[in-house]
Amino acid sequence: MNRVLDVGGRLSIVWSIDDVIATDVMFQPFQQVINEGMVDLIAVTVPYDCVPNHKLGPSGNEVSKANEDSLQEKLTKIKSIGTFLQILVFSLDFSQCAVSAAGRTEPYRAALAGIVQAVNYDKVSIIGCDASHLMDTLPLYYQTSNSDNYSNFSPAEEGSKLQFVENSSDIHLHRLSLLSSYQTVWKKFSQQSEAERDAFLYGTFPNAFLWSTATASFKIEGGWAEQGKGESIWDRFAHERKIEKNQTADVACDSFNKIDYDVYLMRGLRSNSYKFSLSWPRIFPTGYRAQQNQNGIDYYNKLIDSLLESNIQPMVTLYHWDLPQALQDIGGWQNEDIIKAFRDYADFCFATFGDRVKYWITFNEPWVVSYAGYGTGRHAPGISDPTAATYKVAHSIIKAHAEAWHVYNKKYRSQQRGQVGIALNSDWAEPSSLGNPEDVLTADRYLQFMLGWFAHPIFVNGDYPEALKKQIQKYNQECPSAPVQLLSFTEKEKQYINGTSDFFGLSHYTSRLINSTTNKTCALNYNRIGDFSPQIDTSWGPTVSPWIYIVPWGLRRLLNFVTHEYTGGNIPIYITGHGVPTEYGGPDSINDSVRIGSMSAYINEALKASILDSIDVKAFTLWSLLDNFEGPQGYSHRFGLHYVDFEDSNRPRTPKESAYFYMQIIENNGFVNSSSNNFIQTLIPNANVKRLGNLPASEVPSNATVVWEKFSNQEVMERDKFLYDTFPEGFVWSVSSSAYQIEGGWNADGKGPSIWDNFTHTSNMVQNGDTACNSYSKIDEDLYMLRALRVKSYHFSISWSRIFSNGTIESLNLAGVDYYNKLIDGLLANNITPMVTLYHWDLPQALQDIGGWEKEELIDVFNAYADYCFRTFGDRVKFWITFHEPSIFSWEGYGTNSFPPALNKPGDLPYIVAHTVLKAHAKAFHTYDDKYRSTQKGLISISLNADWVEPEIINNLRDVAAADRYLQFILGWFAHPIFKNGDYPEVMKWQVGNKSELQRLWTSRLPQFTDKEKTFIRGTADTFCLNIYTTKIVRHHIAKLKLFSYTYDRDTAEEFDTSWPPSATKKLRAVAWGLRRLLNWIKEEYNNPPIYITGNGVATKPPSSVDDTDRIFYYKTYINEALKAYKLDDVNLKGYTATSLLDSFEWTNGYSLQFGLHHVNFNGTNRQRTPKRSAHYYTEIIHDNGFPPPKEDKFLYGEFPKNFAWSAATAAYQVTLYHWDLPQALQDVGGWENRSTIARFVEYANFCFKRLGDKVKFWITLNEPYNTALLGYGYGTAAPGIGTRLGRAPYIVGHNLIKAHAEVWHLYNETYRQQQGGLISITINSDWVEPRNPYKQEDIDAATRHLMFYGGWFAYPIFKNGDYNEVMKARVREKSLAQGLPKSRLPEFTESEKKRIKGTYDFMGFNHYTTVLAFNFDFGNAIPMYDADRYEF
Repeated sequence: MNRVLDVGGRLSIVWSIDDVIATDVMFQPFQQVINEGMVDLIAVTVPYDCVPNHKLGPSGNEVSKANEDSLQEKLTKIKSIGTFLQILVFSLDFSQCAVSAAGRTEPYRAALAGIVQAVNYDKVSIIGCDASHLMDTLPLYYQTSNSDNYSNFSPAEEGSKLQFVENSSDIHLHRLSLLSSYQTVWKKFSQQSEAERDAFLYGTFPNAFLWSTATASFKIEGGWAEQGKGESIWDRFAHERKIEKNQTADVACDSFNKIDYDVYLMRGLRSNSYKFSLSWPRIFPTGYRAQQNQNGIDYYNKLIDSLLESNIQPMVTLYHWDLPQALQDIGGWQNEDIIKAFRDYADFCFATFGDRVKYWITFNEPWVVSYAGYGTGRHAPGISDPTAATYKVAHSIIKAHAEAWHVYNKKYRSQQRGQVGIALNSDWAEPSSLGNPEDVLTADRYLQFMLGWFAHPIFVNGDYPEALKKQIQKYNQECPSAPVQLLSFTEKEKQYINGTSDFFGLSHYTSRLINSTTNKTCALNYNRIGDFSPQIDTSWGPTVSPWIYIVPWGLRRLLNFVTHEYTGGNIPIYITGHGVPTEYGGPDSINDSVRIGSMSAYINEALKASILDSIDVKAFTLWSLLDNFEGPQGYSHRFGLHYVDFEDSNRPRTPKESAYFYMQIIENNGFVNSSSNNFIQTLIPNANVKRLGNLPASEVPSNATVVWEKFSNQEVMERDKFLYDTFPEGFVWSVSSSAYQIEGGWNADGKGPSIWDNFTHTSNMVQNGDTACNSYSKIDEDLYMLRALRVKSYHFSISWSRIFSNGTIESLNLAGVDYYNKLIDGLLANNITPMVTLYHWDLPQALQDIGGWEKEELIDVFNAYADYCFRTFGDRVKFWITFHEPSIFSWEGYGTNSFPPALNKPGDLPYIVAHTVLKAHAKAFHTYDDKYRSTQKGLISISLNADWVEPEIINNLRDVAAADRYLQFILGWFAHPIFKNGDYPEVMKWQVGNKSELQRLWTSRLPQFTDKEKTFIRGTADTFCLNIYTTKIVRHHIAKLKLFSYTYDRDTAEEFDTSWPPSATKKLRAVAWGLRRLLNWIKEEYNNPPIYITGNGVATKPPSSVDDTDRIFYYKTYINEALKAYKLDDVNLKGYTATSLLDSFEWTNGYSLQFGLHHVNFNGTNRQRTPKRSAHYYTEIIHDNGFPPPKEDKFLYGEFPKNFAWSAATAAYQVTLYHWDLPQALQDVGGWENRSTIARFVEYANFCFKRLGDKVKFWITLNEPYNTALLGYGYGTAAPGIGTRLGRAPYIVGHNLIKAHAEVWHLYNETYRQQQGGLISITINSDWVEPRNPYKQEDIDAATRHLMFYGGWFAYPIFKNGDYNEVMKARVREKSLAQGLPKSRLPEFTESEKKRIKGTYDFMGFNHYTTVLAFNFDFGNAIPMYDADRYEF
C-alpha cells in the first residue's frame, strides 16, 4: 500500500454493488475498511438487469423482482455510506439480461443513463466506468443532433437515421442518452402531482447571484429626436400610427432625462444588476460608425457610471429591437451588409463602455424580431413575410451575434474580462395529452422552433436543429407553392458560430400546451410551418395580455431542458427576462397582487431548479423596472415594478407593492421563513465624547449681538452670493419624521392612545393621524426611500404609548418594541444610523389624565421610559434626542388651545411645563451618562428650534436688543440652562419677573431652579441640535400688562418682509441667509458647540406636483448658508437633516401641508410613496457632500485670437443704422407695421453708405430687432408703446424688419462693397435658456421653443434658410388654427423673398445679457399672444 501511495496511486477493493449497500452483518467488516479510510475510493461491479423489475431465474425464465432498487438509487445509497469517497464503476455485467443484447442497444444506454442521472441529480461522485464489455457489443454510432431523437426506445427501432463511422476524428459526441433532452425532462416531471409540483421551497440562491430589473431603450428613454439621435424603426412604426391608440415612444418614461430618477429606484430595490439596452441610432444615428453622436455616448457613459457608483452592475444589451431606420431603408436584417454594421457598432460599444461593463448581451429575444417584426408584421418594421424574411432575418442575426462575440473575444476579453452572450426567449411547451407520444414529440419540436432556432447553432453545433430543418422540408413538400426559405450555414460558418456565448440568457414569460393535430392547409403562418397547435389550460392564471398566462412550473422545466440540451451544466444560465402585465388603470395598478403572486412563484421555481436540480442559474431579471411603452400595446399594459404616470409630464415613478416584495426577496437572496436580526452597527461615533464646558450667564443684551453687526449691513449681492465648496468628510446627512405624523396604527397591536389621538378625534379636527403614512406597516417601504436617498442617518421618534401603552413600564407592549427593533435593524443593515427622539409631542393620554407635563411626577416616569429605550435599543442607537422642540409644545399645548392638551393658560403653564421638561431631560441624560455611555458609547442631546430674527432698524439699539431678547425667549429658554449655567437667561428672568411684579403677583411666573437643580441641568447635552425654518423681523414693542402671556413677556413685535419668498405656510417664508446668522449666534452665545441641524424644510400645498422647484430652491439656499457658516465662519457644524422623508400628518394643518421629499397618496389605501424631484436633488447634494465647483464655472486663463476686436457700444453714435429710434413721422403712418417703411429704410441706408461709407467699414443694419418687434409692438413697454395686438403686430413688424435688413444688405453688396470694402450684417439678441427642470422633456422643449422664438426668430431666415424655423412656424400655425383663424398669424415669405433673405450677412452680431429658466405655462387659446404661442414663461 505504501508503494502505491509513494508513486501517487490510488487503492481500493472491488465489491459487488449489492454487497456494498447490504445491511446484513457479513458486510460490516467492509464498512469498517471504508470508515477507517483504508481505501481511496469505492470500486463496484454492477450486474445490470435489462428489464426493470425482472431477471432470469435458474431455469432461464423471467422472475419478478418487484421493489428492487434501480441503478441510480443503488449508487445514491453508496454515497450515504461514504460521502467523502469517490465511486468507480469497475464493470457493467449484462449476463443476467432476460433478452439477448444482440440487436438491442437500449439496455446499455439505460445503464449509462442511470449512472448519469446519479451524477446530475443526486450529486454522486462517480469518477469513471469500465466500458470495455459495453463497447464490445454496442455498435458505434453518433447522431447529428442531440435533439433529433424522439424515441422512447432504440433510435434504430424508431427509424432514426444512424450514421456509422469508423475511426473518424471529426465525430461530434453527444451525451449517451436513450431519451432526447425534452423526453428526459418530460419523464422527470410528468408524474408529479399538483401538490408536489406547486410545493413552495424555502432556500437561497448562490452568493453573488445577480438580482436585476430590465428595460429597453426605445421603451423608456423618450428623447426620440433629442441631441442628434437618429430615427429608429420603432419611431417610424409609431409615427405611422401602427400602435394602439396611436401612441408613440417620443417621450415614454423620459428616462433620457431621468438617469438619476431610475438609479434612485434601483438603489431602493437593492438590485445589484440592471439590464438595459443601448439605442443604436442614439449612438450611430445612421447606423454606421462613420457618424457618431457624442451626446448619445455621453448619456450612456453617465448611466453606466451612475449604476456603478450605486454598486449596480450594468448588463448591457446591444440590440433590443430598435434598428436605425437608415439601415432598414436598405433592407434591415434581410440585408447581410448589416452584419458588418452591427459588428462595427458592437466593437465601438465594447471599446467605449467595456472598461466598466462586464455583462454584454448581443441580441434580446431575436425570435421576437424575426417572428413579429418580419413574420407577422405586428412589430416594427412591420413586414409580414413568414416564409422568407423571417428566416433570412434570423440567419443574419445569428451571424451578427457571432461576429460581435468574436470581436470581443479577440480584442477585449483579455483586458476587460467580461462576458458576452445572447438572451433568447421561450415558452415552456407541455404536451397537450399526457398519453399521446405524438404530443410529446410535437412539444419538443415547438421548443426547437422557438428556442433551438437560435440556441442550437450557438450552443450545440453551429447549425439549426434537425427537427426544424426536417419539419420545414416536410412543409415545403406539402406546400410547394410557397416554400419556406431556410438558409444554410457553410461548414466554416458553423464552426464560427458554435460556442459563441459565455452564458445562456433566457427570457421566459409563459407556457403552452402543444397539440400535434394542426390544420394541414397550406397557411402561411408560424404554427402551420412548425406543425404544432399551441393552446392554454383554462386553469392557468390569466393576465391582461392575451398571450401571457401564469404557469410558474414551466420555468423549472424549461431550465432543466436548457441544461440538458444546451449548457450541460458548463455554461451559466442568466434569466434575462420575466414579467407579468397588469391593466393600465384599475385596482391592480399599485397594489399589484397578481404580479406579486406570479413573481413569487416564478422565482421559487428558479430556486427549485437551482437547489433541487442543480441548475447553474446565476441571475434573475424582472421585466420591468418601469411601466413603459410596450410596443404594439403602447401604454395599455403595465409590466413595471414602478408605476409611471404617463398623464403627468413629469413622468413620476411610484413603487408598486411588487417593488417592495421584490426588494425583500433580494434582501434575503431568495425565500427564508424567518428574518434575522443579526445586524452589525457600522457607524459608531467616537467613544471619547468631549463634554461641553460650563459657561457664564449671558449678558443683557448678549455678546452674540455681534452677529447683527457682522451681517446685517451686508449688501444683497454679498449676502446671497453662492458658495461652491464641500462639507467635511464624515458630515452626517439625515432626513426626519416623527411617530404620530407617519406611523398610523393608532390603536394597533396594543398601542395606547396619545394626546394627539385624543385631540384629533374631537369634532374640532377634520383629519387625524390614525393611518397617516401607515409606516407602522411599511418599514420596508420607508427603508426603500431612505436607501435610495443615500442618507447616512434617519431621525425618527419613538411613540411612547406604542411601547408603554399607559406611559409606564407596567403596560409594556412588546409588539411596539418589535416594530422599533425591526426599524432600527433595517436601518443598520443599510448603513443608516438611527437618530432617535424619545418625545416628539405624543404624550400617552393616560399620563395627561394625571396632569401631564405640569406634574413633576412625569420626570421619573419619563426617565423610566428613557431608561427602557436605552437598555433595549441602545446597543444599536448611538444618537439620542430626549425632546423635540420643547418650546413649541410648551407654548402651543399649554399656552394656547392649538395643540393638545389645549389648556390655553398662556401666562404660567408654558413656564411650568418647560421647567418640568428641562428637569426630565437632565435626568434622562444622567441616566444614559451613568448607566450606558461607557458600553454603548452614544451621544445624547435635546432638539431646540428657533427662527432667525433681524432688527427692524439695524442701527436702533432697542430693536437689536429686542431681537436678542426674542432669541433668548425662544432658544435660550432651554439652551441657556443646558449649555450655559443651568438657569434661564438673565433677560428672560428679568422680563418675566418685572412683568409679574407690575401685574402685582407675589412671585415671578417663571419658576426658579435650586442650585442643585442648576448643577444637575448644566451641561446635559453632547451636541447642540437645532431646527430652523424661517426668519422674522423684530422690533421693540411694549406689550399689554393686563394679559398674562409668555409672548407678551418678551416685549417684541414680529413681522415678515413681503419681498421674502413665500411658502405654503404664511408664517414660514424662505429666508435662507437667516440660517447662517443663527448658526453664528449659537457659536457666539454657546462657545461654538458641535451643532447638528436636526430639522429644516419647507411646505407645499396639495395637490402639489412632484416637480417641487420651490423645495429644491429652499434646500439649495439653506444648505448653502449652512456651508458658508461652516467654511467661512468656522461654525462647528456636524450634520444636516431635511424635513421630512414623507408627506405626513402636519399636526393642526392635517394633510393640507406637505413637507416631504416623497409624495404620499393619502387617498390611496396603500399610501404609495413617490419620490419628488427634491428627493433626487437632496441625493445629489449628499453625493457631492455639498456644492463642489462646477466644471463649467472653472475660470479659464488664455488669450483671444490676434486682431480680436474690442469695442464699447453706444446707442446714438455706433455704426448701426437702426437702434429703435424710428422717426415719429414714419410711426404716424404705421411705423414698422407699414411695408412702406422698408423702402424708407433703404433710402436712409443708401444716404448713409454714400456719405459715410468711405470711412465706415463695419455696418449693422438693425440692433436687436426682437426688442423692436416684441417690446415696441407687442408688450408696449418700449417705443412706440403699442400693446394691443400682441398676437399679430410683433410678427408683422419682425417680418418687415427682416426684409428691410435684406434689402439694405443687397444695396451695400451690389452698390458699395467693391468700392468701400466694408462689412455689413445684423445684430440679434437672445438670452440663454435652461429648462427649469432639466429632468423633464416638457421643460426641455419649452427651452428649445424659447430660443427659437427669441434669437431664432431672426437668425434662421438670415443665417440659415431664408425662412422662419420649423418650431416657430408649427407652433404659431397650431395656435392660430385652434383660435379659429384660417391661417397662421406668422406671415410667410415667398420663395423669391427666401432666396433674397438667406445669407444676407458678413458676420453675426450678437448681444447677450442674461440666462432664464423655461417651463410650460398654459395661457389658453382665447387671446392670440406671442407668449401663448411659445407656451412658456
